[in-house]
Amino acid sequence: MDYYQEIPDMLDFIKKAKGPVTGESKELRERCSRQTTDMSFTGGANWSQALQLAESGWTEGAAKSQEFLAILQEVVPPLIRHTELVMEGAPGAFVDIDTFLTGEPEHWVNFETKETPRPVNILICGSFASAAPERVLINRGCALAALVDILEGRGYQVQVDVCYIVQNPAPGAGAVKDYYELKVTMKHSDQPLDLDALVFSTAHPACPRRLAFAIEEGAPVEVRNRLGLTENGAMGYIGDAKESTQVNYELYIPNPILDFRSFKSVQATQDWVTSTLTERGFMDEAAGQSRLTSPQR
Repeated sequence: MDYYQEIPDMLDFIKKAKGPVTGESKELRERCSRQTTDMSFTGGANWSQALQLAESGWTEGAAKSQEFLAILQEVVPPLIRHTELVMEGAPGAFVDIDTFLTGEPEHWVNFETKETPRPVNILICGSFASAAPERVLINRGCALAALVDILEGRGYQVQVDVCYIVQNPAPGAGAVKDYYELKVTMKHSDQPLDLDALVFSTAHPACPRRLAFAIEEGAPVEVRNRLGLTENGAMGYIGDAKESTQVNYELYIPNPILDFRSFKSVQATQDWVTSTLTERGFMDEAAGQSRLTSPQR
């Protein structure tokens, strides 16, 4: 059984998380999304605090991301936008004397920068295993925010989707029989980067373990039963997005437990960002038109 659920933005994500569950359910205080026995599991945020972070953003996480971006700006060369000289008949910036003397009517010269914003779609797995260290989650979310900032500074239009995956059986225990994919668009390509919101949705444990859990608790009863989303606190086995989902994105950032070494330290995370930019050609182009060159020092 495969079950897919798509949510268009953070506002609808919050609305659905607040909504009622389907079928039988115990009191809200007994649901995993509202548990208060282990607050470290949700980054210290209770249900109300998680909603507040989702609505207002995570300023502490955004500050960490800004610090990380400042480091990256020292190693990632700035964009140099190249202009093209265009000959026109109408008055322009200046006259090309040689062309004018030949009697050619199109002797005016204008400067023109030709750039067509190219969309870049990124998918990040937002499901966190309890074994994933907090520093890995924060570094990973900050890396994504920095990557988006760098790409948009080069003229790309970036969309960021976050997916939450539950599967049966556990990863490594055989072929996946049951699969639940909850996908949320946290940033549309035509929206400016909101660091507070993006870092919360990709790095704070309260986002998957409060809001995403709440939506998963509202899945149809049959889906919950097959995946082990029970009312005694169990939320099934987290997994990774299927290849059929990954192929729709230019970049996929997997479940952190599968790639935690890339984000184990600030240096490792910095290396991941620069290698991602280089390997995918973003250091050689800007919006599919201009070229990036290192400044002379």
